[in-house]
Amino acid sequence: MVLTRASIFEPAPAQMENRLNECGIPFWPHGFVTAHGDIDVLLQHWTNEYACLGYGQELYPALIDFCEITGIKAILP
Repeated sequence: MVLTRASIFEPAPAQMENRLNECGIPFWPHGFVTAHGDIDVLLQHWTNEYACLGYGQELYPALIDFCEITGIKAILP
């Protein structure tokens, strides 16, 4: 499981259309984030186009603990 902290933002109105068009599916719901960590490590292990975004300071360490308990390898870029 690839885990990273991130900051959520909304692009300026003048940039929104370009940002939505970047993925080729401008009508799909989007979350705009800035990942914190080594982006090269993140991209090396991120093997699809999907992500789950969770809110709350307590979630990150809880997911790391979950991985340890269940034997899932946690990748922390």
